Parts: sequence; structure tokens; C-alpha cells
Amino acid sequence: MRRRVGVRCAGPLRPEDGFLSPTAYTNAFFGFSLPLPQYPGLRLLGSSGPPRNPSRHALFGAYSEGRGSPVLVVLADEVGKSGTLEPRTAVRALGAHRVERVQIAGREFWRGTWRSGGIHRVVYTTSEGGYVLYFSCFSYDKDVLGKFERSIQALTFFDPKSAKDRAGPDGRPYGGPPPTQ
Repeated sequence: MRRRVGVRCAGPLRPEDGFLSPTAYTNAFFGFSLPLPQYPGLRLLGSSGPPRNPSRHALFGAYSEGRGSPVLVVLADEVGKSGTLEPRTAVRALGAHRVERVQIAGREFWRGTWRSGGIHRVVYTTSEGGYVLYFSCFSYDKDVLGKFERSIQALTFFDPKSAKDRAGPDGRPYGGPPPTQ
């Protein structure tokens, strides 16, 4: 089990543990940093309560009420416990019509795109330590979606022990989307 790196007191890390700064979300469990889209009115997305599936972890979510109403979500599914077996299958199960293998930061990802109900969607998945990570965004505006997708394509990975340093001086502890009121 991984140990905490200054996110909370003592004890093992949870997949949701990380840091948030004005420019990036940094995950302390998996060891990645996601640059936040520089988009007007970007706000944190709340959680609607406990997950229906305890094997699914909501890591991060943000949205804007600006043009295209974009949403960015990061999830992690425990392989086996959640029924998710591998990243390519996970992308197809979400409804992607086109699925392709891509590289981000030297890692293999599966990218899927589709349009449903007037909403443009893109999802990237990869395997990491017994989990499938999902980086997903959707928007009514394809050009806005592209801006959010570029943030996913700029992901960086590192040793999770260095998460606090990677988050920088503006990085504040973050434990996943807060419950909505």
C-alpha cells in the first residue's frame, strides 16, 4: 500500500488524494499532473454523493458555463473489482465509435471520440497499478472540446513520492470532488 506524501495526516494514500493549484491537478496516488484548461469560469465539479460502484474513484472534475458548457472528469476503476479489464474495452464500453492507440508522456493510451445527443465527447484511458484511469471531456462545442483535450494530451507522469513538489508552492491538498449541497 502506498504511504501518504503530505496530503493528509498519516495512513495509506487513496486514489483521490492529490493537490490542486490554479494551473494543475496533481494526483499523489498515481503520480500524474494534469494542466488545467485556461478557460473562463472554470469551476470544480461536485460529487453527487457516494459512488454507486465502490471500485470507481472520482479523482477530479471541472466545468464551465461558458461557450460549449465543457466538462473535464478524471476517474479510476479498480481492475477486476469494477468489471473493467483493460483500457481499450473501457473506451468502447462508454460508447466511442472510433478508438485508437496513442502515446502521452511515453505511455500507451486508448483514445475514443464520439458525438451523442449533440455533445462531442473524447476519452483517454490507460492502465496504472491495477487501475484503469479515465481522462474524459465533453462539450456542445467541438472547438472548445479541443482546448480541453489539449490539457489531457499534456499530462505528465512522475514518481508519486514527489507529488507535493510537483504541485508547486500554490498546490493545496485535494481529496477528490466535494459533495454537492
